[in-house]
Amino acid sequence: MRDRVSTTPLVTSETLYNASSGGDDDTQDDKTAPGSARKRSAASTKLDEWGDINARAYELKKEQLEFTHHVEHQKLEMDRQREARLVEETRLNVRLLTIQADEAHWKYKLARDMAEIEGCIRKIQTRKDLKERGWSDIDIDLACPM
Repeated sequence: MRDRVSTTPLVTSETLYNASSGGDDDTQDDKTAPGSARKRSAASTKLDEWGDINARAYELKKEQLEFTHHVEHQKLEMDRQREARLVEETRLNVRLLTIQADEAHWKYKLARDMAEIEGCIRKIQTRKDLKERGWSDIDIDLACPM
């Protein structure tokens, strides 16, 4: 006759219950359970651990993506602000150059007018000197026309 121990089924309702309940805690039933049930329980535990690791990795990737998005948004905002400052600076530089050009133009006109006035003053002074020396008005007009 065959031995009774060898005819016991490997999978029983108890071993299935222990394997499906997670098998995290080693009960007396787990220690006495057949080897394949313990292996399934260990595999289930490892699978749960890998699931937790994958969930955490997904969360980290999600946080990294959000952080990268935030940084890119900040960079874009800084670029916009920099562009606005450059536009304002350019506008002010154009205005300054226009003012400087106007100033140079007025200085040129002033210098030209001053030279003309100084020439008239010299002529008047020369005519006065000639008059003091006794020159006649006709001779003065010929020598120094106005």
